[in-house]
Amino acid sequence: MSAYGVMTVNWVELRYFNVITIEQGDPLDWGNLLADSLTSMISFLKDKSILSRAMNTINLNKSDYKIALRSGLFNSEFPSTLARKEFVLDYECYSDDEKEIDQISGLIRVFHDEIAGLFEASIKDGLREIIGEIKNGL
Repeated sequence: MSAYGVMTVNWVELRYFNVITIEQGDPLDWGNLLADSLTSMISFLKDKSILSRAMNTINLNKSDYKIALRSGLFNSEFPSTLARKEFVLDYECYSDDEKEIDQISGLIRVFHDEIAGLFEASIKDGLREIIGEIKNGL
């Protein structure tokens, strides 16, 4: 880096895009798998049989970076009505402030920890069992 002077970037991002697909079951029933607040928009509908997609977006402004969480029933067969049990958890942490190269690895660690915390808050024990998480942390 010394040959080029101070190197900076103006965008740093870490994104985890999770598509949860369960082979069987009601596409609208995520009760023991996901946080109720992520699926609460479904209860608004009187006739759920006509639903083709339901997505949420949450944007947060931290002091030196931003977080976007997009989640919901994306429906890979859209615009058809829901037929598969699929749910998207899309987490994005980013900074659009100018950063020096040596700051990036620390920032990526912060982003990873933020996303890991959001993921843990998003899922319930039923999904943890499906994905094979062992209670003692192994």
